[in-house]
Amino acid sequence: PQRYLGGAAHPYVRLKQYLPREVEWGFTLENDPGEQLIFDSKTRRYGVDFISAHALLRNRGRWKALALGDYQLQFGQGLVMAGGFFLGKGSETVLTARRSHLGIRPYTSALEWGFLRGAAATYQAGRWELTPFFSRLRRDANLDDDPIDDLDPAGSLQTSGLHRTPNEIADKGVVVQKDLGMNVLWRGASHLFVGFTTLYTTFDVRIQKSDAEYNRYEFAGTRNLVVGMNGDYLWRNAHFFGELARSSSGGVGAVAGVLTSLNRRLDASLVFRHYGRNFHSFHAKAFGENSRNTNETGLFVGLKYAPRPGWLLSGYVDVFRFPEWKYLVDAPSRGAGGLLRLAYTPRKTTQVFWQFVEEHKEKNVPDRLQKQNEVVPTTRRYAVLGFDHAPRRWFSLSTRGFYSAFRFRGFAPSQGWGLVQDASVSVKNLTLSGRVAYFSTDDYDSRFYSYEPDVLYAFSLPAYYNEGFRNFLLLQIRLSRALDAWIRLARTDYLHQSTVGSGLDEIEASHRTEVKAQVRWRF
Repeated sequence: PQRYLGGAAHPYVRLKQYLPREVEWGFTLENDPGEQLIFDSKTRRYGVDFISAHALLRNRGRWKALALGDYQLQFGQGLVMAGGFFLGKGSETVLTARRSHLGIRPYTSALEWGFLRGAAATYQAGRWELTPFFSRLRRDANLDDDPIDDLDPAGSLQTSGLHRTPNEIADKGVVVQKDLGMNVLWRGASHLFVGFTTLYTTFDVRIQKSDAEYNRYEFAGTRNLVVGMNGDYLWRNAHFFGELARSSSGGVGAVAGVLTSLNRRLDASLVFRHYGRNFHSFHAKAFGENSRNTNETGLFVGLKYAPRPGWLLSGYVDVFRFPEWKYLVDAPSRGAGGLLRLAYTPRKTTQVFWQFVEEHKEKNVPDRLQKQNEVVPTTRRYAVLGFDHAPRRWFSLSTRGFYSAFRFRGFAPSQGWGLVQDASVSVKNLTLSGRVAYFSTDDYDSRFYSYEPDVLYAFSLPAYYNEGFRNFLLLQIRLSRALDAWIRLARTDYLHQSTVGSGLDEIEASHRTEVKAQVRWRF
């Protein structure tokens, strides 16, 4: 049954025009499933729910970049200002530890937060680069019904970007966030780079999260200033990098590391980070275990070793602690994680790999296991065995076997496993990809994830849990030199259950089906 104000369709339109290294402009229009197509200025809805536009000029004399509209910034290690999508820790155990200084980039995603809206420019004078920027963006927030005073209501920012119900619509764009700042970059001799970043953020209402203990050191107020300094230095086979920042609350954040090639066969990375409990930076995405750079100290070591041609052994160890309470962790806690991966590639068309991940963290025991509130150690194990083979240029196969397990100490473990078979066939102007997968897990805690190909500019990484089958077909058609089309059908069938999802998202059936169609016209 339809429980949202809008329909189940997910319309998405994107236009982009560019000349490499010169100019780029475009816009993105999107409506999430359940959102209305409606013009209502009172609720800040103008046809589609999300409208984004950008324009970027490059290399105009000393002006290296000029952005108008929606854009992102990436400075230093991302401790003050970062934009974009970062996968974090994974099978690439060395290079992902470091962030790159990318400067100004146009924003073309449909994600409804995590970007700037206004203007930015980069001016180069000799070895110096200056990048001033300004942004004014309306943010979703859940305003307090009982504010501190009439002029200063309290609220917390929302990041779902969903406006399907009256309550979600009431939260749309009710807070104005302004960001004003400057980055100064100095390119010295001998591969030395030093940068300074200042970011001043204001809100037109007071931001105040709930009074739960884990929110004790969260940002509260209408203004925040973050000042940071970053540096990179290349010396022989080593790349040293780091950033130090301080917010107006007195909190300090720091990250420092090195990437090095120890010899022709061995690469390594080492990263230390410390993010104070009261360090606040709204655009930070520096390396870390938490989703935000706060309340964390850790040390990461990554290695890649190629003992002989075709073989690659990689892994990492990450040790971390959280000095204060976190959501669902009612005590200071600590943990560690590690990955080990062995890959054999006898030829370009064939690869076999095995990967194992283990994580140890402390968490609250959920009510379903124990009514008493207690923090206990947990262990998560995850293993995958994979085989990729392309016997012909037009035909490829990919096979995965998964095992996952999760346990609260003192309680029975939950386990799961799955088999995934992918195939892809390309004939002239057609490419057909598909998957057949079976999965069986005890519960959501023992879930596993498997990447799926999707339409252009999208990807799918669904969670496999409970028991059932997951299948998809993806057809790509090149209709002409300028016109391409994608059609994707995905379906998950669950065994031993009569509904899928919960709350307003509940489906009164044992399966979930998704259909996508996309057309790209290049002109």
